Amino acid sequence: MPVPDRLSLIFKGTVEDGLGRYSSLRFPGSQEINGAPKDWPGPKQMTPGSLNCHVTDFAANFKTAVEKGMAVLQLDHDLLRPAFTVPADLIKNNSLRPAPGMHPRRGDANVWRCAVENLESGISFDAWLVRRIGSAYSDIIELMSSQKLRPAYDLESGTPIKVTAFAGP
Repeated sequence: MPVPDRLSLIFKGTVEDGLGRYSSLRFPGSQEINGAPKDWPGPKQMTPGSLNCHVTDFAANFKTAVEKGMAVLQLDHDLLRPAFTVPADLIKNNSLRPAPGMHPRRGDANVWRCAVENLESGISFDAWLVRRIGSAYSDIIELMSSQKLRPAYDLESGTPIKVTAFAGP
């Protein structure tokens, strides 16, 4: 996982039930994505779906402050350099596509390594924060892994968590 002194963005929030949209998406493995690290799980290893975190607060070690509530949307505009990006056309069942008046890379998925801490139990684990550019979610971040995170780390809806997303190279 990342070196602690790297540029990062910290989100605090609660685990929330999702709409099930990520469970239908299929992400390609590292060998199919330019610039993806070798430890990005392949399509058969990635657990379908995501863990949703409803962001209630954030702290950034950036020189410029970002208004509360806008940090999630700013991930579309390189607020924090991703580890890599998955092109929209490589994500199966991806309905987000570029459209007039919208972000030109709409539907691409920026991916960051992240560390997640269950603030009730103190248990920490590594995951991937995935943000599809142009998603309507302004206060939800999606966390993915090769395992089902809820049962693995005793996470229920309402569980407070802290997510530290790390800048890519």
